[in-house]
Amino acid sequence: MIRDARFRAPGLSVAWLLLSFAQCAAGLWFSFAVPAAARPGDTTYTEVAYAMGAGLILWVSGLLGAVKAVGHRRLVLRLAPRT
Repeated sequence: MIRDARFRAPGLSVAWLLLSFAQCAAGLWFSFAVPAAARPGDTTYTEVAYAMGAGLILWVSGLLGAVKAVGHRRLVLRLAPRT
């Protein structure tokens, strides 16, 4: 059993989850809002492709972080001493 208090800090996993959620939201915004706001003549195809690619990377890494945060929280709550 893990006895170190730093590994049983459930607040850290919540903070991790919130940061991952913010990263997912930013990724979805880049993926959808930037291409939707593109105007012919002002925005090039390259700018739209870069924004969509950056959004996809942010979204996927945010999802991975959220999955890891949920797994960490489940581990912490399972290892927490029962009172």
